[in-house]
Amino acid sequence: MKNSIFKQIIWPVLSLTIICIVVSLALGATNMVTSAKIQANLDAVNNAGRQEVLPDADKFTVVELTQELSDLGVTEAAVADNGGMVINVQTKGYGGELPIMVGFDAGGAITRIKILDNSETPGVGKRVEEESFYGQFSGLQGDISGVNTLAGATVSSTSVKTSVQNAIAAQKLIGEGA
Repeated sequence: MKNSIFKQIIWPVLSLTIICIVVSLALGATNMVTSAKIQANLDAVNNAGRQEVLPDADKFTVVELTQELSDLGVTEAAVADNGGMVINVQTKGYGGELPIMVGFDAGGAITRIKILDNSETPGVGKRVEEESFYGQFSGLQGDISGVNTLAGATVSSTSVKTSVQNAIAAQKLIGEGA
């Protein structure tokens, strides 16, 4: 009877426990060995994206977000080695959240904006991804009232304008040490 309980209950539990411990240790060791490389690759991809809107910069330092920045819709901010800044911000568009990346030079002028992955309506709201629209922001500093919205895509283009205005406000906050 004693041998039967051991074989039927204790041995399977003990075996599975040992297997779980060995697999957990193997996963932990793999993570320890690969995490630095994974982070380096992630940083390289992020920096390449940032360089699309701020091509003169080589290195970026990510800024810790404050509540004030988060309230503006900022999802990430990075200060560049050349004094510029890249800010990711999103507001609600017609098809959901509409994230953009805004580059600023050292003087605070917008270098370029990039519309990131979104769910805007193809052929309508997706027109915010056309250079004829987003190109209007390049070189502007502070005042974007002269940027025209897109006919038929008013919600999406207004969302982009709001995001850029929020990025400008965030850039000023970060410059003040927020």
